[in-house]
Amino acid sequence: MKSLFIYCAGGAGKEVCDTAELIQETEKKWKEICFIDDTYDDSKGENTFYGKNVLTYEYFKNSIDKNDAEVIIATGEPLSRKKLYEKVERDGYDFANVICPNAIVSPTAKIGKGVVIQSFCHIASNAVVEDNVFLNFGCIVGHDAIIKRNTFFSVHVSAVGGCVVGENCFFGIGAMAKDHISIGDWCIVGMSAVITKNIESEKIITGIPAKVIKDNIDKKVFK
Repeated sequence: MKSLFIYCAGGAGKEVCDTAELIQETEKKWKEICFIDDTYDDSKGENTFYGKNVLTYEYFKNSIDKNDAEVIIATGEPLSRKKLYEKVERDGYDFANVICPNAIVSPTAKIGKGVVIQSFCHIASNAVVEDNVFLNFGCIVGHDAIIKRNTFFSVHVSAVGGCVVGENCFFGIGAMAKDHISIGDWCIVGMSAVITKNIESEKIITGIPAKVIKDNIDKKVFK
C-alpha cells in the first residue's frame, strides 16, 4: 500500500487532505497521508501541517521509494501546477486521483491522473478530464466536454455540453462556459463570468457576457 503525498501545504492542500480522509474511511486506500512543501526546512527536524508530516521535495525524492508513494498537486496556480507535475513525473513517481465519494462521475467519462474532484461535482457522459486538473466544490463538467491538463476550476464552475477548456486555465468562483465553445490555453476567467463565444489562448476574461480585457502575458493568476 502506498502513501499519499499532497504537494503544497496550503489552503487547497487542507481541502484535498479532507477529501483524502473521507476516501480513507471507506477504502483504506493509502498507508498514510503526508504533505510536500518546499518552504519547509528539513534541518529543523520533523515538520507538520494540518496534523500531517511535511517533507521538502528534495528530502522526499531522496528518502521515499517510487513504489511507496503517490503524489497529488494542491495549488490553484496553473503555472505552478504544470511545473510541479512535470517535476514529479520526470522523477518517476505515480500520481493519485483524489475524488470525493459524493462526486458523480459518469461511467463513460475519462479521468486522467493526478486529478482532484471535490464534493458535489458532476462529471457527465463522455466528458474528459485530463491529467492534473483540479475541480473544486460543486463544479459541473457537461457531456462530451473536455478539460485539459493543469486547469483549475474554483468553486461552482460549469463547463457544459461539448465545451473544450484548454491547458493551464484558471476559472474563478461561479464562472460558466456555454455549450460547444472553445477556450484556449492559459486563459484566466474572472468570478461569475459567463463565456458565450470562443476565446483565444492567453486571454483574461470577465463579465456577463464575458469579454477579453487583456492578454495573459505573464501567465500568473496570483501576483
